[in-house]
Amino acid sequence: MGLTRKKLQPAVGPLYGIDNRPVRVEGTISLPVILGEFPRQVEHPIHFIVVKSESAYNAIFGRPLQIIFGAIASISHLKLKFSTPSGIRIVRGDQQVAQLCYLRQAQSRSSVTLSIEDFDVRNEDTPQRASPVEDLTCVSLSDEHSSRTVQIRSLLSDEEKEYVDFLRINQDVFAWSSADMLGIYPEVIMHSLKINPICKPVIQKKRNFAPDRQLAIEQEVDSF
Repeated sequence: MGLTRKKLQPAVGPLYGIDNRPVRVEGTISLPVILGEFPRQVEHPIHFIVVKSESAYNAIFGRPLQIIFGAIASISHLKLKFSTPSGIRIVRGDQQVAQLCYLRQAQSRSSVTLSIEDFDVRNEDTPQRASPVEDLTCVSLSDEHSSRTVQIRSLLSDEEKEYVDFLRINQDVFAWSSADMLGIYPEVIMHSLKINPICKPVIQKKRNFAPDRQLAIEQEVDSF
């Protein structure tokens, strides 16, 4: 379509398929969609979610598009009927093309193994991050607590190195853990469930997971 990745807007969260596997969202984009042919045609901007997926379909129209166009679909007849300023328009599908797309989507695909030596996770469209001018040095501020460290420049002058002693003297101003963050109201950091007190609690049905996921859940629960 001749569109660049710069036109994509950021999206929050992945999509989940029928097998409950997450699909990473590349972004969202608004494109004009025209249904029908002149003079019986109508155009509306549609918000699309863009993903990388091996599919026989270039785009999938869901119920939001049917609501926007006021369209009525008949799967058994492969027809889509909608209204236009010039009258009712009917779009007819092709049984052979629909069966071909279904067979292409349903056929098994062989898995491809990528060599880690030839794999580059960098995206050419994404600008590279700036690298630091100099390396950082990790400095311990407490002899009793080795985890209390800060990172400073490695190319400090002799006069600037006196700042390390200043940090060690004033290490009590750092919040090394949540216990050091005094004076914060509990309502700021405490979670609460916004439940209507007049509603009766209902126990949800137990969800069944795949054996590997069930084992991972049990191990994570036992670790606490």
